[in-house]
Amino acid sequence: DPERIILFGQSAGGASTDYLTYAYASDPIIKGIIAQSGTVFAFGLPYPADTIAANWYTVTETVGCGNATTDATEIMECMRAADIDAIMAAVPTTGLFAFLSAFGPSVDNTIVFANYTNETSASIPILVGSNDYEVGMFRTQ
Repeated sequence: DPERIILFGQSAGGASTDYLTYAYASDPIIKGIIAQSGTVFAFGLPYPADTIAANWYTVTETVGCGNATTDATEIMECMRAADIDAIMAAVPTTGLFAFLSAFGPSVDNTIVFANYTNETSASIPILVGSNDYEVGMFRTQ
């Protein structure tokens, strides 16, 4: 029943569901969301576009497919043929990226916005909650 669609997401999925309430504020395709342990204000997201680009070119250069000065079509052809293990080994995993993905939503001002305090969300019900001690998954001991 399209009149009863409720979107659920947990952690990054919670933030992703919340993005849609802003992206389609005037014409939401859903009737409500459940954002568990994540909203547009969580995780330091969205990443600045230059961060995502820098991470992409770190991977492409490490794999041997070029950098920011290389033709984008050549990079894509090379990356499509590259070994998946080499690609995964090249993804940045230090600093913040030791806990969060080096790739995530980046600002396009269509789906993901730079400043959500300046945006209006859809007027739909939103249930927000969190998991008890979710950060415990990051414990190393």
